[in-house]
Amino acid sequence: MARRARTDQTDRRKKDLLGRRFGRLMVIGLGRRWNAANSAVRCRCDCGLEKDISRTALRLGRTRSCGCLRRELAAAREPPRICRVCACTERNCGGCIDRTGERCHWVEEDLCSACVGAEGPRQPAAEEGVTDG
Repeated sequence: MARRARTDQTDRRKKDLLGRRFGRLMVIGLGRRWNAANSAVRCRCDCGLEKDISRTALRLGRTRSCGCLRRELAAAREPPRICRVCACTERNCGGCIDRTGERCHWVEEDLCSACVGAEGPRQPAAEEGVTDG
């Protein structure tokens, strides 16, 4: 009997979170139970993804999104590489997809795979003051 009362109390606590917002996450329902001490609620992120998140992680502020926030912050810290031939970037290679039918990858620091034929590998710069003859 005591076990049933404890389960009811836990379900009531989960339902108390319904409709609350935690960072980019909105609680939309009950989630699965991982173990006796840790259960989850179903959340929808602002990016549209639904995910089961630990109640404890939400309440303590450890989880603020489905993972999209971490990816966005990492992308903002690192400047994108730009191809010297077609000017595509790591995040936008639409022109390469139009030309080759697939995403490009990086062959050199500033040369994508779609442009390797257009311009060969970069030649080392000639030293100043050295002449032929």
